[in-house]
Amino acid sequence: MRLFRKRLNPEEIRELRDDTVVFRDADKIITKWTTINPKIEFSHGASCYFVDEGYKISKIYGDGNEFKFYYCDIIFVEITGEDVIYTDLLLDVVVEGDGSSRVLDLDELIAAHEANGISTDEMLFALGALDRLLKIIYKGNFKELTQNIDDIWVD
Repeated sequence: MRLFRKRLNPEEIRELRDDTVVFRDADKIITKWTTINPKIEFSHGASCYFVDEGYKISKIYGDGNEFKFYYCDIIFVEITGEDVIYTDLLLDVVVEGDGSSRVLDLDELIAAHEANGISTDEMLFALGALDRLLKIIYKGNFKELTQNIDDIWVD
């Protein structure tokens, strides 16, 4: 299996060669990874791609293997044979250890749509996925999404 990240802003497609696939079935893909571009705030993590739901939940760790936060990307997944391409649809949600959350980048989604960088269908898919994810978070059921990555030992 080859995993690719497609970004809309800036526009690029990158193979995630260093990500390790821990599990894959028709509904989800679980990976372990280190940051592509080194960051001060975090260095590595584990992610669960919910293929049909339109989001990827990542558990983020610092250099000392300490938990930092969960980062949720709103995505669209295309699978062709052994190639998996996920498109980052710009919207993100950060969930802190205390359960508080915040939505990021709504302005980027609007700007991309106005610049014809994202179609109306893609924008509606992104907003629908965000709505589904927020309902899970607000109902207190976020742990059901993270259980797949909470037990992964991350180097």
